Amino acid sequence: MAYFSEICRICLCDNVRMYVLKKTGLENLYKTLTNSFMDEDEEPIIICFTCHARLIRCRTLQQQAIESNAILEQLLAGGSMVLSVPSIKTYKSPS
Repeated sequence: MAYFSEICRICLCDNVRMYVLKKTGLENLYKTLTNSFMDEDEEPIIICFTCHARLIRCRTLQQQAIESNAILEQLLAGGSMVLSVPSIKTYKSPS
C-alpha cells in the first residue's frame, strides 16, 4: 500500500515533484471537486506539481466567478458599481 502514498491522487502520476495537499491550503477545493470527505487518520493526500498548479488556477476561477456573480447581483438589484479590472468603467443597471 506504500506505493499509493507516492502517486498523485488526481492524475495518478509518479516520480515527479509532489505536494502534501494539507500543506497547500487547497484541501477544501479538492474535497469540493471530488465530493469526498478527508479523514484525519488516513494517509496524507499527495498531488503532483502539475495538479497543484491546476488546483490553484481552479481556485482563482472560483474566486473570479464568486466576485462576478456578486457584481451582477448588485447591478440587477438596481445598483451601480465601479470596476477596476481590467479597465475602470462605471456600470449602471439598465432602467
